[in-house]
Amino acid sequence: MERTAMFKAVFLILFISIAIISADIPKRYDGFTIGNPAAPVIVEMWVDLQCPDCQQALPVLQSAAQHYGDRIYFILHIFVLADHHHAFDAA
Repeated sequence: MERTAMFKAVFLILFISIAIISADIPKRYDGFTIGNPAAPVIVEMWVDLQCPDCQQALPVLQSAAQHYGDRIYFILHIFVLADHHHAFDAA
């Protein structure tokens, strides 16, 4: 009996894992987009709103967006780092 119960538990865990993994991909991005979605170049980034390095990268992104115009598309995902205590609130 123990072997049957263990088999059922493993099967149930496997079934639940497959159900979670097969969840639909969201139709929309979880962050911000800048530029033309049909652009030949897509730059996808993960940013923390309190990260000093991410803040320093913003003028570079703005400059690239102005320079390349409709030829580049930026996708910015919010990625909260644990070290930044108020980043979750900012996101």
